[in-house]
Amino acid sequence: MLKCTAVWGFVHRRVHGAPKYWNSVRISQVRPLRLLLRYLWNALLAGVLFALLLLILLGGFGAVMLPMWETAALQDNTQDGNWAWAGEQPVYYRTWGSAGNPTVVLVHGDLIEGSTIWEANAPALASEGLYVVAIDLPGYGHSYRLTEPTATFRAHTGVLAQVLNQLGLDQATLVGHGSGAGVVMQLAHEQPQFVNGMVLISPAIETPSGPLWRLIMRQPTIGRALAWMLQTGGPAWRSQRLSMVVDRNRFPDGYLESALESAHVMGSAESMRLVAISVPDDNLPEAIPELRQHALILCGAEDQACDEAEALAERFADGRSRIVQSAGYLLQVDQPALVNSEILTLLGRRR
Repeated sequence: MLKCTAVWGFVHRRVHGAPKYWNSVRISQVRPLRLLLRYLWNALLAGVLFALLLLILLGGFGAVMLPMWETAALQDNTQDGNWAWAGEQPVYYRTWGSAGNPTVVLVHGDLIEGSTIWEANAPALASEGLYVVAIDLPGYGHSYRLTEPTATFRAHTGVLAQVLNQLGLDQATLVGHGSGAGVVMQLAHEQPQFVNGMVLISPAIETPSGPLWRLIMRQPTIGRALAWMLQTGGPAWRSQRLSMVVDRNRFPDGYLESALESAHVMGSAESMRLVAISVPDDNLPEAIPELRQHALILCGAEDQACDEAEALAERFADGRSRIVQSAGYLLQVDQPALVNSEILTLLGRRR
Protein backbone atom coordinates (compact mmCIF):
# COMPACT_ATOMS: atom_id res chain seq x y z
CA MET A 1 0.00 0.00 0.00
CA LEU A 2 2.80 2.46 0.89
CA LYS A 3 4.60 1.62 -2.32
CA CYS A 4 1.49 2.43 -4.40
CA THR A 5 0.99 5.73 -2.59
CA ALA A 6 4.60 6.78 -3.33
CA VAL A 7 4.23 5.90 -6.99
CA TRP A 8 0.94 7.78 -7.23
CA GLY A 9 2.53 10.83 -5.61
CA PHE A 10 5.41 10.80 -8.08
CA VAL A 11 3.03 10.58 -11.05
CA HIS A 12 0.82 13.36 -9.65
CA ARG A 13 3.78 15.72 -9.28
CA ARG A 14 4.86 15.02 -12.83
CA VAL A 15 1.40 15.64 -14.24
CA HIS A 16 0.15 18.50 -12.09
CA GLY A 17 3.43 20.15 -11.14
CA ALA A 18 5.09 20.71 -7.77
CA PRO A 19 3.02 21.69 -4.75
CA LYS A 20 2.11 25.37 -4.47
CA TYR A 21 4.66 25.79 -1.70
CA TRP A 22 7.56 24.96 -4.01
CA ASN A 23 6.15 27.15 -6.79
CA SER A 24 5.94 30.09 -4.38
CA VAL A 25 9.58 29.51 -3.34
CA ARG A 26 10.71 29.58 -6.97
CA ILE A 27 8.69 32.71 -7.70
CA SER A 28 10.11 34.44 -4.63
CA GLN A 29 13.62 33.67 -5.89
CA VAL A 30 13.01 34.84 -9.47
CA ARG A 31 11.24 38.12 -8.64
CA PRO A 32 14.24 39.83 -6.91
CA LEU A 33 16.47 38.80 -9.82
CA ARG A 34 14.06 40.36 -12.29
CA LEU A 35 13.89 43.53 -10.23
CA LEU A 36 17.70 43.70 -10.07
CA LEU A 37 18.06 43.23 -13.83
CA ARG A 38 15.40 45.87 -14.46
CA TYR A 39 17.19 48.29 -12.11
CA LEU A 40 20.54 47.70 -13.82
CA TRP A 41 19.01 48.18 -17.27
CA ASN A 42 17.33 51.44 -16.23
CA ALA A 43 20.55 52.68 -14.65
CA LEU A 44 22.51 51.86 -17.83
CA LEU A 45 19.90 53.57 -20.02
CA ALA A 46 19.91 56.64 -17.77
CA GLY A 47 23.72 56.77 -17.90
CA VAL A 48 23.76 56.60 -21.70
CA LEU A 49 21.11 59.31 -21.99
CA PHE A 50 22.97 61.52 -19.52
CA ALA A 51 26.23 61.07 -21.44
CA LEU A 52 24.52 61.95 -24.74
CA LEU A 53 22.89 65.01 -23.21
CA LEU A 54 26.23 66.09 -21.73
CA LEU A 55 27.98 65.70 -25.08
CA ILE A 56 25.26 67.69 -26.86
CA LEU A 57 25.45 70.48 -24.29
CA LEU A 58 29.24 70.44 -24.46
CA GLY A 59 29.16 70.62 -28.25
CA GLY A 60 26.78 73.57 -28.16
CA PHE A 61 28.86 75.33 -25.54
CA GLY A 62 32.02 74.81 -27.57
CA ALA A 63 30.36 76.12 -30.72
CA VAL A 64 29.46 79.32 -28.89
CA MET A 65 32.67 79.63 -26.85
CA LEU A 66 35.38 78.90 -29.39
CA PRO A 67 34.79 81.92 -31.68
CA MET A 68 35.18 84.15 -28.63
CA TRP A 69 38.23 82.23 -27.36
CA GLU A 70 40.29 81.75 -30.54
CA THR A 71 40.96 85.33 -31.57
CA ALA A 72 44.75 85.41 -32.10
CA ALA A 73 46.75 85.04 -35.30
CA LEU A 74 49.87 82.87 -35.62
CA GLN A 75 52.16 85.89 -35.68
CA ASP A 76 50.82 87.43 -32.45
CA ASN A 77 53.42 87.50 -29.64
CA THR A 78 56.19 86.07 -31.82
CA GLN A 79 58.71 88.90 -31.49
CA ASP A 80 61.37 86.61 -29.96
CA GLY A 81 61.30 83.96 -32.69
CA ASN A 82 61.76 83.24 -36.36
CA TRP A 83 59.97 81.47 -39.18
CA ALA A 84 60.92 78.58 -41.41
CA TRP A 85 58.80 76.97 -44.10
CA ALA A 86 57.56 73.41 -44.54
CA GLY A 87 56.24 73.45 -48.07
CA GLU A 88 54.14 76.60 -48.04
CA GLN A 89 53.31 76.44 -44.34
CA PRO A 90 54.98 78.59 -41.64
CA VAL A 91 56.87 76.85 -38.83
CA TYR A 92 57.87 78.90 -35.80
CA TYR A 93 61.15 78.41 -33.92
CA ARG A 94 63.30 80.22 -31.37
CA THR A 95 67.04 80.23 -30.82
CA TRP A 96 69.44 81.01 -27.97
CA GLY A 97 73.23 81.35 -28.11
CA SER A 98 75.58 81.58 -31.09
CA ALA A 99 75.04 79.56 -34.25
CA GLY A 100 78.65 78.38 -34.39
CA ASN A 101 78.44 76.50 -31.09
CA PRO A 102 77.47 72.83 -30.63
CA THR A 103 73.74 72.53 -31.33
CA VAL A 104 70.92 71.26 -29.15
CA VAL A 105 67.45 70.96 -30.71
CA LEU A 106 64.47 70.84 -28.33
CA VAL A 107 61.32 69.05 -29.50
CA HIS A 108 58.13 69.34 -27.44
CA GLY A 109 55.37 66.77 -27.03
CA ASP A 110 51.58 66.86 -27.24
CA LEU A 111 51.13 70.23 -25.50
CA ILE A 112 49.48 73.18 -27.22
CA GLU A 113 52.14 75.60 -25.93
CA GLY A 114 54.83 73.84 -27.95
CA SER A 115 58.34 75.19 -27.40
CA THR A 116 57.23 77.23 -24.37
CA ILE A 117 57.78 74.04 -22.38
CA TRP A 118 61.55 74.65 -22.61
CA GLU A 119 61.54 78.10 -20.96
CA ALA A 120 63.46 76.83 -17.92
CA ASN A 121 66.09 75.01 -20.01
CA ALA A 122 67.01 76.87 -23.18
CA PRO A 123 68.59 80.07 -21.75
CA ALA A 124 70.65 78.10 -19.23
CA LEU A 125 71.96 75.74 -21.92
CA ALA A 126 72.91 78.71 -24.11
CA SER A 127 74.85 80.20 -21.20
CA GLU A 128 76.95 77.01 -21.20
CA GLY A 129 78.15 77.71 -24.74
CA LEU A 130 75.52 75.85 -26.76
CA TYR A 131 73.38 76.90 -29.69
CA VAL A 132 69.81 76.01 -28.70
CA VAL A 133 66.92 75.69 -31.16
CA ALA A 134 63.33 75.04 -30.04
CA ILE A 135 60.75 74.30 -32.73
CA ASP A 136 56.96 74.42 -32.67
CA LEU A 137 55.69 71.33 -34.48
CA PRO A 138 52.65 71.73 -36.79
CA GLY A 139 49.48 72.28 -34.77
CA TYR A 140 51.30 73.60 -31.71
CA GLY A 141 52.72 76.86 -30.41
CA HIS A 142 52.75 79.42 -33.22
CA SER A 143 53.23 77.01 -36.13
CA TYR A 144 50.50 76.46 -38.68
CA ARG A 145 47.32 74.71 -37.57
CA LEU A 146 46.29 71.35 -38.99
CA THR A 147 43.39 71.00 -41.40
CA GLU A 148 43.83 67.23 -41.89
CA PRO A 149 44.57 64.41 -39.40
CA THR A 150 48.27 64.26 -40.25
CA ALA A 151 49.88 64.63 -36.83
CA THR A 152 52.10 61.55 -37.02
CA PHE A 153 55.72 60.90 -36.14
CA ARG A 154 56.65 60.60 -39.79
CA ALA A 155 54.86 63.82 -40.77
CA HIS A 156 56.47 65.74 -37.92
CA THR A 157 59.82 64.18 -38.75
CA GLY A 158 59.57 65.52 -42.28
CA VAL A 159 58.80 69.04 -41.04
CA LEU A 160 61.60 68.92 -38.46
CA ALA A 161 64.09 67.78 -41.10
CA GLN A 162 63.08 70.62 -43.42
CA VAL A 163 63.61 73.20 -40.68
CA LEU A 164 66.99 71.79 -39.66
CA ASN A 165 68.03 71.69 -43.30
CA GLN A 166 67.03 75.33 -43.80
CA LEU A 167 69.02 76.29 -40.72
CA GLY A 168 72.04 74.31 -41.94
CA LEU A 169 72.13 72.11 -38.85
CA ASP A 170 73.33 68.52 -38.67
CA GLN A 171 74.87 66.20 -36.11
CA ALA A 172 72.94 67.96 -33.35
CA THR A 173 71.90 66.63 -29.97
CA LEU A 174 68.13 66.27 -30.03
CA VAL A 175 66.04 66.44 -26.88
CA GLY A 176 62.47 65.18 -27.16
CA HIS A 177 59.69 65.23 -24.58
CA GLY A 178 56.65 62.94 -24.59
CA SER A 179 55.53 62.29 -28.15
CA GLY A 180 58.37 64.60 -29.24
CA ALA A 181 60.71 61.79 -28.18
CA GLY A 182 59.01 59.61 -30.79
CA VAL A 183 59.64 62.29 -33.43
CA VAL A 184 63.32 62.40 -32.44
CA MET A 185 63.66 58.61 -32.70
CA GLN A 186 61.90 58.56 -36.06
CA LEU A 187 64.24 61.28 -37.33
CA ALA A 188 67.28 59.38 -36.06
CA HIS A 189 66.07 56.34 -38.00
CA GLU A 190 65.07 58.02 -41.26
CA GLN A 191 67.62 60.85 -41.47
CA PRO A 192 70.45 60.04 -39.04
CA GLN A 193 72.68 62.82 -40.41
CA PHE A 194 70.75 65.27 -38.24
CA VAL A 195 71.12 63.35 -34.97
CA ASN A 196 74.35 62.88 -33.05
CA GLY A 197 72.74 61.91 -29.74
CA MET A 198 69.33 61.81 -28.08
CA VAL A 199 67.88 62.75 -24.72
CA LEU A 200 64.35 61.35 -24.42
CA ILE A 201 62.28 62.79 -21.56
CA SER A 202 59.14 60.90 -20.48
CA PRO A 203 59.03 59.29 -23.95
CA ALA A 204 55.67 58.33 -25.43
CA ILE A 205 55.72 56.32 -28.64
CA GLU A 206 52.26 54.77 -28.50
CA THR A 207 48.90 56.48 -29.01
CA PRO A 208 47.34 56.90 -25.54
CA SER A 209 43.76 57.41 -26.80
CA GLY A 210 41.51 54.37 -27.08
CA PRO A 211 38.95 53.59 -29.81
CA LEU A 212 36.04 55.12 -27.86
CA TRP A 213 37.88 58.43 -27.41
CA ARG A 214 38.85 58.48 -31.08
CA LEU A 215 35.23 57.81 -32.04
CA ILE A 216 34.05 60.74 -29.93
CA MET A 217 36.74 63.03 -31.30
CA ARG A 218 35.69 62.20 -34.85
CA GLN A 219 32.51 64.20 -34.21
CA PRO A 220 33.67 67.72 -35.20
CA THR A 221 31.51 69.86 -32.90
CA ILE A 222 31.85 67.67 -29.82
CA GLY A 223 35.51 66.90 -30.55
CA ARG A 224 36.45 70.58 -30.78
CA ALA A 225 34.63 71.30 -27.53
CA LEU A 226 36.46 68.48 -25.71
CA ALA A 227 39.80 69.56 -27.18
CA TRP A 228 39.20 73.09 -25.93
CA MET A 229 38.08 71.91 -22.50
CA LEU A 230 41.09 69.61 -21.96
CA GLN A 231 43.92 70.88 -24.15
CA THR A 232 43.55 74.47 -25.32
CA GLY A 233 42.75 76.48 -22.23
CA GLY A 234 39.31 75.23 -21.20
CA PRO A 235 38.19 74.55 -17.61
CA ALA A 236 40.25 71.35 -17.21
CA TRP A 237 43.40 72.64 -18.90
CA ARG A 238 45.03 74.37 -15.94
CA SER A 239 44.47 71.51 -13.50
CA GLN A 240 45.82 69.08 -16.09
CA ARG A 241 49.03 71.08 -16.45
CA LEU A 242 49.48 71.35 -12.70
CA SER A 243 49.05 67.58 -12.36
CA MET A 244 52.09 67.07 -14.63
CA VAL A 245 54.52 68.43 -12.04
CA VAL A 246 55.28 67.58 -8.44
CA ASP A 247 55.41 71.22 -7.36
CA ARG A 248 53.36 73.82 -9.24
CA ASN A 249 55.74 76.54 -8.03
CA ARG A 250 58.42 75.12 -10.31
CA PHE A 251 56.73 76.51 -13.39
CA PRO A 252 58.66 79.58 -14.61
CA ASP A 253 57.04 82.92 -13.83
CA GLY A 254 54.25 83.63 -16.26
CA TYR A 255 54.45 80.19 -17.85
CA LEU A 256 50.73 79.41 -17.82
CA GLU A 257 49.90 82.84 -19.23
CA SER A 258 52.44 82.38 -22.04
CA ALA A 259 51.08 78.91 -22.75
CA LEU A 260 47.59 80.32 -23.22
CA GLU A 261 48.86 82.62 -25.99
CA SER A 262 49.14 79.55 -28.21
CA ALA A 263 45.73 78.29 -27.10
CA HIS A 264 44.12 81.51 -28.34
CA VAL A 265 45.39 81.02 -31.90
CA MET A 266 42.52 80.46 -34.32
CA GLY A 267 42.00 76.82 -35.23
CA SER A 268 43.77 75.41 -32.14
CA ALA A 269 40.89 73.24 -30.86
CA GLU A 270 40.22 71.79 -34.31
CA SER A 271 43.92 71.14 -34.74
CA MET A 272 44.10 69.24 -31.46
CA ARG A 273 41.02 67.25 -32.46
CA LEU A 274 42.79 66.21 -35.65
CA VAL A 275 45.86 65.24 -33.61
CA ALA A 276 43.67 62.87 -31.59
CA ILE A 277 42.32 61.05 -34.67
CA SER A 278 45.57 60.91 -36.67
CA VAL A 279 46.47 57.32 -37.55
CA PRO A 280 50.05 56.32 -36.55
CA ASP A 281 52.41 55.60 -39.45
CA ASP A 282 55.74 55.11 -37.70
CA ASN A 283 57.79 51.95 -37.27
CA LEU A 284 58.57 52.37 -33.58
CA PRO A 285 59.61 50.61 -31.46
CA GLU A 286 60.71 48.04 -34.07
CA ALA A 287 63.31 50.41 -35.56
CA ILE A 288 64.94 51.32 -32.23
CA PRO A 289 67.55 48.49 -32.19
CA GLU A 290 68.86 49.80 -35.52
CA LEU A 291 69.67 53.24 -34.08
CA ARG A 292 73.37 53.75 -33.40
CA GLN A 293 73.21 57.14 -31.68
CA HIS A 294 73.59 57.26 -27.92
CA ALA A 295 70.21 57.59 -26.21
CA LEU A 296 69.52 58.72 -22.66
CA ILE A 297 66.00 58.16 -21.30
CA LEU A 298 65.01 60.42 -18.40
CA CYS A 299 61.81 59.87 -16.48
CA GLY A 300 60.28 61.38 -13.36
CA ALA A 301 59.54 58.95 -10.53
CA GLU A 302 56.00 60.36 -10.23
CA ASP A 303 55.27 59.77 -13.92
CA GLN A 304 53.00 56.76 -14.41
CA ALA A 305 54.85 55.72 -17.59
CA CYS A 306 58.17 55.64 -15.76
CA ASP A 307 58.15 51.85 -15.40
CA GLU A 308 58.80 51.45 -19.12
CA ALA A 309 61.89 53.70 -19.25
CA GLU A 310 64.42 50.98 -18.43
CA ALA A 311 62.88 48.52 -20.90
CA LEU A 312 62.97 51.18 -23.60
CA ALA A 313 66.63 51.95 -22.93
CA GLU A 314 67.50 48.28 -23.39
CA ARG A 315 66.16 48.37 -26.95
CA PHE A 316 68.90 50.79 -28.03
CA ALA A 317 72.31 49.64 -29.13
CA ASP A 318 73.74 52.39 -26.90
CA GLY A 319 71.12 53.43 -24.37
CA ARG A 320 70.71 54.07 -20.67
CA SER A 321 67.95 55.32 -18.42
CA ARG A 322 67.69 57.39 -15.27
CA ILE A 323 64.73 57.74 -12.92
CA VAL A 324 64.60 61.19 -11.33
CA GLN A 325 63.06 61.62 -7.90
CA SER A 326 60.72 64.49 -7.06
CA ALA A 327 59.63 64.87 -10.67
CA GLY A 328 56.59 64.09 -12.79
CA TYR A 329 55.74 64.03 -16.47
CA LEU A 330 57.16 67.53 -17.05
CA LEU A 331 60.60 66.56 -15.83
CA GLN A 332 62.24 69.56 -17.50
CA VAL A 333 60.00 71.82 -15.40
CA ASP A 334 60.37 69.91 -12.14
CA GLN A 335 64.16 69.44 -12.43
CA PRO A 336 65.53 71.80 -15.12
CA ALA A 337 69.07 71.93 -13.71
CA LEU A 338 69.33 68.14 -13.66
CA VAL A 339 68.03 67.82 -17.23
CA ASN A 340 70.49 70.44 -18.42
CA SER A 341 73.31 68.69 -16.59
CA GLU A 342 72.51 65.41 -18.36
CA ILE A 343 72.46 67.18 -21.74
CA LEU A 344 75.83 68.77 -21.03
CA THR A 345 77.22 65.41 -19.91
CA LEU A 346 76.08 63.83 -23.16
CA LEU A 347 77.92 66.57 -25.03
CA GLY A 348 80.98 66.21 -22.81
CA ARG A 349 80.65 69.83 -21.66
CA ARG A 350 79.60 69.59 -18.02
CA ARG A 351 81.81 71.66 -15.79
